[in-house]
Amino acid sequence: MKFLNNLYKIIDKKTRNREKNSYSYTVYKNPKLLRKKIIEEANELVRTKNKNQVVWEASDLLYFITLFLVKRKVKLENVENKLKERNLIKSRKLKQRRR
Repeated sequence: MKFLNNLYKIIDKKTRNREKNSYSYTVYKNPKLLRKKIIEEANELVRTKNKNQVVWEASDLLYFITLFLVKRKVKLENVENKLKERNLIKSRKLKQRRR
């Protein structure tokens, strides 16, 4: 998560500073383009044929998802906490079924 936190900080800085030459800022200020890029990259990811393509497309998708989180002012730790919470709930349900 450290790298994603760094990416989040970089994107946040570029968008707050409204860096005109920044691709991040260009996409950030255009909600339709951001939505299009997330959908496009997700589609490309599920159509990959090998590990290298998966890495390439997953990287693109993570970038745009991070940009989306910055735009919505959602911290990565919020997402991480939700994933932990879901895992904990799932673990509890599994333990209850085993009893």
